[in-house]
Amino acid sequence: MNFHLIFVHFPIALFTIYALLELVSVKKLRELSYWFYIKALMVIVGAGSAFVTLQTGEAIENKFRYLRALVEIHSSWATTSTIVFSVIATAYAIVWINSQWHLEQRTIRYFSTVWALVTKLSVFMLKRWVVFILALFGLVAISITGALGGAISQGPDIDPVVNFVYHLYFAK
Repeated sequence: MNFHLIFVHFPIALFTIYALLELVSVKKLRELSYWFYIKALMVIVGAGSAFVTLQTGEAIENKFRYLRALVEIHSSWATTSTIVFSVIATAYAIVWINSQWHLEQRTIRYFSTVWALVTKLSVFMLKRWVVFILALFGLVAISITGALGGAISQGPDIDPVVNFVYHLYFAK
């Protein structure tokens, strides 16, 4: 059974929706107290499912030996997508944990100093302009990944987007 086809749609859906929420930022939604947690949960669950999807993709890679170049490019974009969204997910997780858990400086000095630096970096990464750029790049990466995956499973002529992305790499 091809588990990759089962798992692949979770990160695609979650990352796409998450990225669109970051790109089309509505002030009224940003002001909601739970908006941060909705986006955080979406990208964190998406990142977790992306790692499972990468593993299931690796497991069936040999099935498509005759499309080796296409599979390698698809795999590279899938890894890129996973890394970009995992970086965002990590920043969200750190800020979320930090808001819920307060360290006592005198008991864990070293850890709290490292944690403070990691938290500052995470807060910076979640600034609107930084996360906008990361989300935009992630959306492009997941779109290319999906298009190339569609070319692998259905052929390069399945739809105009898949055809366009496919022909960026392979001449007609």
